[in-house]
Amino acid sequence: MRQAHCEASEANANRSPSAAAGSSSFLLHGQPYKLLLVSTGSVSTIDLLELFRQFLPQLTRVLTFYSYVEMSRTMLTTHR
Repeated sequence: MRQAHCEASEANANRSPSAAAGSSSFLLHGQPYKLLLVSTGSVSTIDLLELFRQFLPQLTRVLTFYSYVEMSRTMLTTHR
């Protein structure tokens, strides 16, 4: 696992069961081809759009090399 942005990490305790199921399907079956797991907890649409604007250059770069990327409010984490 590699972290691509430096800030304090949020605990994984607020990850939803459906997020865990989605990553399990990816890990077990390789479906879908690429997975971006957004683990922000409750966030407004405006704040979510701002996160995507903030991380878009990094997302574009890391998704070229990694198939599974997680985005929190403060960082991107790549998974192998």
